[in-house]
Amino acid sequence: MTARIFDIVYSEDYDLLVDHVFERMERRLEFQPDQRAFLIVPEPMKADMERHFITRTHIGGIMLTEILSFRRLATRLFSESGIPTPEPLSSAGKAILAQKILLDPEMPFRTFKRMAGQPRYAAELVRILGDFQRYEISSDDLLQIESQNRATLDKFHDFALLKNALEGEIAQRRLGDPDCTLTNLASLLMSSPLPQRLGFLAKTHIWVVGFGADRQFTSQEMKVLRGLASRVSGITFTVTADYPGGNQGALAFQHGRATIDTLMRVFPGVRIDRAASRSIEKTTKSLPGNDVKATTDVKRDIQLVEAINVHEEARYCAGIIRELLLGGQFRRRDIGVALCDNRSMPNIIETTLAEYGVDAWVDTRKPLSQSSFARTFTAFLSLCSYDFSFDQLMEYYRSGLSPLSDNVIDSFENAALALGWTTARDFRELAASPALLDDVLSNRFKGNAYERSAVRAALKDVFHLLTFTSQMRGLRNGYDKSDLLLDFLFSGQYNSPAERVKRRTDSLVEQKRQDSATLLVSSWNATVDLLRECRELLGKTRISQDHYTQLLLAGLEGLVLPAVPLGADHVRVGSLKAMATWPCRVLFILGATAAAFPPENKQQGYLRDEERELLSEETHKPFPNLQKDDPASQAWLVHMLLSRPTHTLYVSVPMIGEDGQSYVFDNLKVMPSKNGEGLKDQKPENLSTVMEPGRVPDVRWNALQAAQRIMRWNSKAPPAWRAAVNRAVDREGKTDRPLLALADTIAEDTMLPPELASDILLSVDGVSISLLQRYNTCPFLYFAEYVAGAKERVKAEDRPNMQGTLLHRLVELATRDLKDRLQHADTTEKINEMTALWRRDVESTDYMRRLYNTATEDRGLGWYALPSSSGSIGERLRIFAGETIQAIADFGQEDGYSPRFSEWYFPNDDARPYLLRVGDYSFILRGFVDRIEENPANKARIFDFKRTSKDFSWADLYDGTDIQLPLYKLAFETAFHEKKVDELYFCGFERPDLKISNAYSKTSVEKNKVREHLENQKKKWEPGDVELAAQLAVKKAGETIGNILAGAFPARPTIRGTDKPPCDYCNWRAACGYDDRLERNKPLPKISDENIKIDILQEITDKTEY
Repeated sequence: MTARIFDIVYSEDYDLLVDHVFERMERRLEFQPDQRAFLIVPEPMKADMERHFITRTHIGGIMLTEILSFRRLATRLFSESGIPTPEPLSSAGKAILAQKILLDPEMPFRTFKRMAGQPRYAAELVRILGDFQRYEISSDDLLQIESQNRATLDKFHDFALLKNALEGEIAQRRLGDPDCTLTNLASLLMSSPLPQRLGFLAKTHIWVVGFGADRQFTSQEMKVLRGLASRVSGITFTVTADYPGGNQGALAFQHGRATIDTLMRVFPGVRIDRAASRSIEKTTKSLPGNDVKATTDVKRDIQLVEAINVHEEARYCAGIIRELLLGGQFRRRDIGVALCDNRSMPNIIETTLAEYGVDAWVDTRKPLSQSSFARTFTAFLSLCSYDFSFDQLMEYYRSGLSPLSDNVIDSFENAALALGWTTARDFRELAASPALLDDVLSNRFKGNAYERSAVRAALKDVFHLLTFTSQMRGLRNGYDKSDLLLDFLFSGQYNSPAERVKRRTDSLVEQKRQDSATLLVSSWNATVDLLRECRELLGKTRISQDHYTQLLLAGLEGLVLPAVPLGADHVRVGSLKAMATWPCRVLFILGATAAAFPPENKQQGYLRDEERELLSEETHKPFPNLQKDDPASQAWLVHMLLSRPTHTLYVSVPMIGEDGQSYVFDNLKVMPSKNGEGLKDQKPENLSTVMEPGRVPDVRWNALQAAQRIMRWNSKAPPAWRAAVNRAVDREGKTDRPLLALADTIAEDTMLPPELASDILLSVDGVSISLLQRYNTCPFLYFAEYVAGAKERVKAEDRPNMQGTLLHRLVELATRDLKDRLQHADTTEKINEMTALWRRDVESTDYMRRLYNTATEDRGLGWYALPSSSGSIGERLRIFAGETIQAIADFGQEDGYSPRFSEWYFPNDDARPYLLRVGDYSFILRGFVDRIEENPANKARIFDFKRTSKDFSWADLYDGTDIQLPLYKLAFETAFHEKKVDELYFCGFERPDLKISNAYSKTSVEKNKVREHLENQKKKWEPGDVELAAQLAVKKAGETIGNILAGAFPARPTIRGTDKPPCDYCNWRAACGYDDRLERNKPLPKISDENIKIDILQEITDKTEY
């Protein structure tokens, strides 16, 4: 023991420690080239350290120095010793066994069974069990904990039970527990005699780097170090610390000082030295708990950036990187990007760097579940359930690795949604009845052979899935199920999963998306390995399909892509922790908000901090505790990141959001040093503000693709830049991506040649009034749906417009029934008697249900006939319709009105059409009136039904968005010249007040809300108002047709006051380019009906008062 050398080297500068170790290793290799050495580092740092070592050392015999993690060191020494070791169980396999135990009904768990089916639950429990192993906490320790909290005791009881059961399962299968690897290594090193083949350890020196920074050594690691200390010639520990132990010093080095104290206790007499500092020194800005100095070879600059949003933040970063690379003083590997937000930012920065032509390696440890194969495989497992849904089936086909083409999937999805194929039972019925299938497809696709064949191709694959999943459910043990799945993956057919993965990988490589190809292949390999392991773990044990699916999903959860660099010269992008030890000259820290930098650890996991503290106190053993350990870890992380770059540090934060700026960001601001008043209001010298691109170009413009995008949306861009971008596009021959005009300009000036627009409008028989309203609502919306013929696919689902159609149909059927009854009434008394009987029927549930059954027989409404719809939304619609029918009947009874027409179409063969003259053209108006009532005095009134409450508005009439009722009046009076329409009404189906407990009861509301709306509208109609509205409607209709004939279809929706724009529910809002932020697109002013009537009268009659 006395001949061995143990020393500790510490410094605040991590790079200085690494350089110290490399220099000593090089010196040792130079003078003792035949002796071996090990460099032990944390597993996440292994690849980076190897790369760093190889690029910085130039001494022969480099292969005698190995860079290993503790676990890899165990594998290395066991293989050297020749001692046979059991086959190791993978982490995924361990999660599968844990899930199997959790689902065992005979296990007397107290709390664990409640969440056994939750995603990642088994993986989380296995992780905690691994902590128990790493800190040598046994099942007996867990059972002996004393606490007043019953829930805590139950949790420790279940952990002990699961730990014993899992260890028993692993031992029974004679497998190796991956969490016991270091314990086994410590036992090997302490064994006597040591295997002869490990005799080389006596001449081996070990360096330990990277530990004691954000955490201390685990109990297992300390046991291994004790074992190594008894065998090797010497150990050098490097620790990031400001003092050689004790409590004095900065918070960032608390773990480092504690590690030194621990090493001094374990290795008495160990030598402690501070690493020699370099001559040139730089200092970091003083932060709370971080008043440290670091050394480097170049003075470092700090630049702060406030960006308007995360997208501009990423673009500014990419622009700076491109500028640095084009300057020739930096290589890609000199630049790093640390992401504070690991959820959304990796995808944003990856696509942005690609747009700017920057090769980058985004090392964010992507879960393998993000690959297209993992999504496909997971979706396939859900289809193995007997009652899978259509959504699960489409998730399988839309997962990115489908056996069908996108066009076939689209055709199949459209057909299935329109025909109501929503369950596995529907597809089984189609598979069992070819005649039914032929009939359905023939009716659906008359004259469209392509669509019919596409749907048949998709259904063929669905039927194959039904057959295969039935085979899966028929197998009764895990071995056979896993074997069948492996056969399915490697079936050898052209479209087998293996072939699809191969083709997709080749395609990704050709597209230079190497990272995506690596993720895909890794997920395939991991899944195949998991199935093979699962086959052996489960064996011939009887297991249900749902249970088997849960086990596989438990194994797949938590698998991540290994951190393997894609190339030697790439910009490195990673999490804060990954970039904390990455050597670079320039570092960007993106997303430095108060909640993300330093990162907040809000989730404590299934074992809470107070329970961890209790466990440590009761067992007298160290155990990780987020509340105690995290502040020092965060301070160390901030220190490392701020001291990483040797040239320039960029820290940026998005301004939009509720989190605000990090205190680190604020403390890095350099205020002007001049004295004077108002100094506090001056902008910091090192702070830049990045808004959306304006008139002044910046680094974000310096890439062709980026410049094209900026010019597309930037109305303030200098003409010289637009000309330069056009020349660059022409020079590179990118005619497929020309520089388009500004998006909002295109939106403002969407035009068709007048001749083409005229031909389109004149080619149809008549002009629809509703389409004229649609044009005035938004001309581009009219263009998309009427001129271009774009439309959303038909779905057999509940939608507001379909509810409205069904409600209209119910009212029509009830009205038609009343009319049929009144045909047999020849006296007033008989009419009143028949009407009273009809009204009593309307109040009955049976009557409305009969009408409902009749209405849902119509094409397009069959979905509402399904029990799941009829018993829920259908019941509410019947009540809505009944209330409306009652309200209209009451409303018309006072003045003797009765229904004359229900759903009256015009023009028709029995009446003269209404002609609207516009210039040299005459247009027949077409329309559909929901209800027309008459009284004995030959007066008529018109009703238009709406899904929700709506009142007549003079402002909407003035804007041309509500001209249908006045034009309906003119069309009716033209067809029946002896009739006169004096009243126009919108009738909405009022939604009940859900705050009332018996809202759907007919006795719950004292007064009918529909009746109230009708009465309010009646009060609005003064003598002459209807004629005035008709005159203005004719004028607006003529102007609208004139605009259509001129080919004007700008994206300029009509918005008045604070009303919501139609863009909120428009299906084509992503295609028009309309920008509501522009001054010219401000909403029209809100005007009262009285004032607007004065304007209307003046416009029609040129009078100044009404």
